[in-house]
Amino acid sequence: MPESPDVQDQEVSVSFPEVPLREGEDRFRAGMNLEDARRRESVVADLQRQIRELAGTSAGEVQSRFARSPSARKRQQLVLHKTQELKNLTTRHGDTWDGPCAPATVINLNPVKLTLYGQLQRLSIPPAGKGALVKLAFRGRTFTGSYVTITAPEVWLACMGVTPDPMGDTPTMEAKYIPPLGLAHQFYSHYCEGAPDAQHMGGILAFEGDLHILNRPRPDGSKRSVRMPKATFSNDGTGEVMYSAEPLLLEEYLRRELAQQQAYAEAIIAEGHRYANSQSDDVRNQLSNIHILWHNFALDCGYIQKPYPWASSKLQDSPLIQAVFCPDCRAKQEDPEQYFCRNCNAPFDAYKAFMAGRQVSPDRLAVYDEKSKEWADIVAEMTQRRNRMVLLGGEETKTEPKRRKEPTQGA
Repeated sequence: MPESPDVQDQEVSVSFPEVPLREGEDRFRAGMNLEDARRRESVVADLQRQIRELAGTSAGEVQSRFARSPSARKRQQLVLHKTQELKNLTTRHGDTWDGPCAPATVINLNPVKLTLYGQLQRLSIPPAGKGALVKLAFRGRTFTGSYVTITAPEVWLACMGVTPDPMGDTPTMEAKYIPPLGLAHQFYSHYCEGAPDAQHMGGILAFEGDLHILNRPRPDGSKRSVRMPKATFSNDGTGEVMYSAEPLLLEEYLRRELAQQQAYAEAIIAEGHRYANSQSDDVRNQLSNIHILWHNFALDCGYIQKPYPWASSKLQDSPLIQAVFCPDCRAKQEDPEQYFCRNCNAPFDAYKAFMAGRQVSPDRLAVYDEKSKEWADIVAEMTQRRNRMVLLGGEETKTEPKRRKEPTQGA
């Protein structure tokens, strides 16, 4: 076996081409050579940068030429024609639609953004309270959500075979599509139930039509209902999904989604509580903003009464909100709907509290000028209250008792 060469005593030298020197510059040889080497390295780095930019431009031009090719334009026309065909086959009759391109609406009652992945990643719904707002009244509570109405289908091209050609085989393309009702079902199946990766979050309402469906009149007095999307696989063995809509009472729909949402929020908060109180640093570091977000959401909904110490307190105040203080103890008003001070029970604004239906002592109302608008409103409101109390029997008209006649001395 040949021995390996001994490299310990070898020297590695790097030589640079020397800069041409003039008479009297021999003593600056080393410095000038070093500066010339630095300049060459800078020029090389700049040339490499320009090559990278040119390479990117070349790739962009190739991609642009490919997008302008006859085959690419043909595929784009197939997609546009299919989309227009679906819209032409859809007709509207009042609040109902017939056809494959009927619009569908998705309402998000959750504090997180809803997104899809893959080819449908362009679709998203903002968190509740952001974007287009909608309010739903249910059993004495009002829930605020965000909604998106989907009106366009998702169309793409699928290769169905190859057509033989002497100049080259040509693929046969066919336009496939998912209707708006199917896109709405994608949100529901991925975040509620129906898909293998469903998060079972709840708090999502998907139905056929736009938002006017929720406010249409019901002359027969029946309960409000919506048409919920449903997906079924075709029986021909191709694996294609067929979308349809089935009626469902809105109250039952809301009850089911809100119950599932509450269970999901409880699980997320319990997980955050377990992370925050763990003895391991690695486990405590798993506490994220998602746990705090759902904690604050449950606090707003009244699912929990007191905030947990591990959740950051929300900012209730803002520099844009006018600060109001108690006229007696100077305590700050915590909420615009708070009419009386927590410390001394004095009204922050006697006029607003009285006009809001609260009981205010007369001495607090007597400070207003008799010629002001506030005084006229107070007198009118007081008169109406007294009249209503008389109708309810809570206040009777007081009459003075008749005085007994004194007998005269001559009687």
